[in-house]
Amino acid sequence: HGSPLTNFAGIISQGLRIAPPEAPVTGYMFGKGVYFADMSSKSANYCHPSRSKDTGLLLLSEVALGKCNELIHADYNANKLPAGLSSVKALGT
Repeated sequence: HGSPLTNFAGIISQGLRIAPPEAPVTGYMFGKGVYFADMSSKSANYCHPSRSKDTGLLLLSEVALGKCNELIHADYNANKLPAGLSSVKALGT
């Protein structure tokens, strides 16, 4: 999981959390949720190190997905899962 350095105090103290309902929905290709990638280069794009600081952080995580809804195209409402599914897995092309 990649996140700006400024988010890590909250991540360490409160864990990874889903954005609240009132938060804007922009940028969530598969609905609001906690996003992980199996390629560190993808997660590194979300670290946003500033030009003055060349350090970013990645969180190495083992993720239990449960039964996945596998998608190949963006779906901004994918977080509204069908019954019996636990997560969304975006498949690369």
